[in-house]
Formats: sequence, structure tokens, C-alpha cells
Amino acid sequence: MAQEQPMSSNCFEKHKHIRTRREIVRLQHSGRKLHSKHFIIILEKNQLEHFRLAITVSTRVDKRAVARNRVKRLIRELFRNHQKSLPAGFDILVIARKDAPSLSFLETRRQLLGTLSHHGFLKKNSSS
Repeated sequence: MAQEQPMSSNCFEKHKHIRTRREIVRLQHSGRKLHSKHFIIILEKNQLEHFRLAITVSTRVDKRAVARNRVKRLIRELFRNHQKSLPAGFDILVIARKDAPSLSFLETRRQLLGTLSHHGFLKKNSSS
């Protein structure tokens, strides 16, 4: 029997994921939409003390699963690194648009954090 490893404070815990399709569809219909060139960010208040994240990258964005999964990994890593700067008490859905797989991590970071900051959803100490 394997021992459980203690969670680092910087990891992206499972309870911070939006898992069900029903929650994602509800968020798409009732959340506030923010647009950037390669992403749509949808936010809605939740009753929790932390944010929750869902990421969708459809086959229209790229037919290759490797490319879609890379986009999801980049977004997850970005949100993991900036957890303390993100708004608590919000469900966040990030939808990748066409050409998102061609972005580097820095370009992805600039677009997502820039959009959230521009609309006032990012705490000021997020310059890291």
C-alpha cells in the first residue's frame, strides 16, 4: 500500500477542477465572457472560497490530441502558478480558439493574464 504524499501548497488540487459537463454548460450559458485573440474566458461566482477551473479544447482547434493536451497543460500550469493572484469564489472556464496550439507558454500567459487583469479579475501582485 503506497503512502500518500503531502500536497504542496503550489499544486493544483482536484477540488479546484470543474468536472461535470452539466457545470460547464451552465457556466457557458450564464457566465461573464471575456475574449482574447486565442481564448474565451468565462467566469461566474460560486459559493466556495477558492476558484475552480475547466478547460475545453475542441477538435476544431486541432485534430491532434497531442496538440490539444499541450494547450490544456499550458493553461493548467499557468493557473497553478498564479493561484494566489486569481479571484477566489469564481468558476473559470477557458475555451481555446483556433491557433491556440501555436502559442508559447509566455504568449498564453500574456493573453490569459492580460485579459483577466484588463477586466479586473486579477489581483495586483500577479506580475510573476
